[in-house]
Amino acid sequence: MSDEQTQVAAGWYPLPEDPTSEKLWDGGQWVGESRPRAISNLTPTHTPAAPLPAAGFYPDPDQPGQERYWNGQTWSPASSGATSQTGIALDPRIDNKPASRSVLFGAISILINPFGALSIVAIILAIVGFTRVPRIQRFTGQPTGRKSATAGLILGVVGAIVFFSVALPLIGSLLNPTLDGRSVEQTITSQASDKGVTFTSVQCPSSPSAASGTSFECVAMTSDSQVMIRVSVIDNSYAWQAEQ
Repeated sequence: MSDEQTQVAAGWYPLPEDPTSEKLWDGGQWVGESRPRAISNLTPTHTPAAPLPAAGFYPDPDQPGQERYWNGQTWSPASSGATSQTGIALDPRIDNKPASRSVLFGAISILINPFGALSIVAIILAIVGFTRVPRIQRFTGQPTGRKSATAGLILGVVGAIVFFSVALPLIGSLLNPTLDGRSVEQTITSQASDKGVTFTSVQCPSSPSAASGTSFECVAMTSDSQVMIRVSVIDNSYAWQAEQ
């Protein structure tokens, strides 16, 4: 056991299988036979030497060589199994850090989520946290980490939704820039008017590519004919020409 556990004062403590009975702890191990616990409305048979021990692993009174988890009030329903040479139980781990960390990563992923990686980490940690809950509950009687894992999973999913619905399109627009088709239509109409040509209407693709070297077609209408217009993208600008 740890230093804190080995310093538990000698005294009588309740048995897990029979709360009405208690057994003597001499400061290092269980000794002697059990006896009935004192009833509150009767004169106690003894004065406890110290409060109940803190939560932790202690020698199992029913299975020598093994330890059982004491949560500060009652014993866990099963032994922890083999112990190390120092007396500290090798299994299970009674913490659920993956569950708590999933909340942290999930919350951050909503604000900063490069390539959706933080959302994935949060979801994975939440799943690991869920898998630990039954084992921890078996030894401590408490579903430690279940709420944190649930929160982490929800936050991770929300972070993923934000990434795919907002960040991903934004990244796509930066990697594949486009032109505003409406703006191109207005430019063609204005420049044609400066040349003495009146277009009653101009229709272009709504979001044509702005990549240099590409081109697209627009359709312009005059009072008596239809004109095909070829728009060529050059560097950060574009030029148009009516096709015969």
